[in-house]
Amino acid sequence: VRYELTENGVNTYQDVEKWAQIEKQMEITMDEETSEVTVVHRIINRGAWEIEASAWAMSVLSTGGKEIIPQDRTDTGLLSNRVMAIWPYTHLNDPRVCFGHKYITLRQDPSIAQPFKIGTSNTLGWTAYFNHNNCLVKYFDVDKELPYPDHNTCFQTYTCDFMLEMETLSPLYLIGTDEAIEHREVWNLFDNIQMPSDDEDEISEVMSRLLNLLYIRLNQ
Repeated sequence: VRYELTENGVNTYQDVEKWAQIEKQMEITMDEETSEVTVVHRIINRGAWEIEASAWAMSVLSTGGKEIIPQDRTDTGLLSNRVMAIWPYTHLNDPRVCFGHKYITLRQDPSIAQPFKIGTSNTLGWTAYFNHNNCLVKYFDVDKELPYPDHNTCFQTYTCDFMLEMETLSPLYLIGTDEAIEHREVWNLFDNIQMPSDDEDEISEVMSRLLNLLYIRLNQ
């Protein structure tokens, strides 16, 4: 990719894809005083006609960690309040995953090659990965009024024996010729953070502390 350095980061530019006629860009900016990194993903339609697309942002993480995915707890009475997309190769009784009331936890296990992938309507707009006494918190913009890919899931996760992916998505947009869409993520890295168990009270205590540092309320 082509790139240019900025005052606190870098901008990258992919050549227009030959058949899809899509150009992809990223703006990566580091905070001057903290570990915070802002990533803006941009898709530009360079084709001759309108297309429907979503920006799909994947963070590929190393082995041995644990991911925390929050669940929407909005009381909607007799109506459903969340969705989950399940891929054909996914086993819901997979020993790496724990479906709790407040959270879904997913472990990366180098001894299990069977792939596992789900998507969720993560309306709280954050996810976390614990590994090596560090915690990466990734939060992202969510628009509850717009449709998302794969049964309306704005967050997806995948794991196999050599990595785990945290995948955030933008809404689906109709993009005209030379028009662009953007999707924003903010990453924060914390050190000296012990990986929590699957106990949801323990997870809440750790994440409340970290998210308060990021000015995000856990129970919004």
